[in-house]
Amino acid sequence: MKILELDEKKLGQQLLAAPLTSHQANHKWIKSTMQDYILPSEENLEGQFVHDLYTKDTQSIIDKWYGGKEGAAKLIHNRS
Repeated sequence: MKILELDEKKLGQQLLAAPLTSHQANHKWIKSTMQDYILPSEENLEGQFVHDLYTKDTQSIIDKWYGGKEGAAKLIHNRS
């Protein structure tokens, strides 16, 4: 599961920066900024996750980051 490889501090920084980047680009929607301007490198997993969060559908995110339905179900169960 790629989600377990993410650095939570770096992920938080990426999420906090997303609205600022969008504002600086004078975009109404963060999604527009992510689609048009933010292309994270292969090494920047946190950036990839944030980009995917704003540009991909839920099932694609579950498949890519959580290892599919089974992986997601395990994580949900472990959080309870």
